[in-house]
Amino acid sequence: MLGEKIVNKINGFVDQRFNTYREQISDDVAEGVSTMAGMITVWTMSLLSTIFIGIAGGFALSSWSGSYLIGFSIIAGLIFIISVIIVSFRKTLIVDPVYKAINSAFQAKLPAAKEAGLVERIEKVIEEQAGQH
Repeated sequence: MLGEKIVNKINGFVDQRFNTYREQISDDVAEGVSTMAGMITVWTMSLLSTIFIGIAGGFALSSWSGSYLIGFSIIAGLIFIISVIIVSFRKTLIVDPVYKAINSAFQAKLPAAKEAGLVERIEKVIEEQAGQH
């Protein structure tokens, strides 16, 4: 009887904590996925902007130089140089900021294990039940 009460209280407590953590994790996952979706949107818009600005710049330089080949070659060269710079510094420019944004989104709401005090609470329930018997 005493053991059954202890088991029921521990099960109830663990279920409550599990549900709380599950809700926190689902919130964190949703926030992380929305952060990733936002980043994908920004990168897609940046790519499209680069393409259209490149085309407009190519035509502008073509009318200035008198040759489509020269105008678009200059734009292609500029895009290539910018791409080499971005690839060279991709860890600083892309990988680290994306990692930090996603990591902070996932870890923002999870409580520290010490703060949760799960083990201490279970021990307290067991001691209380043993003291009543």
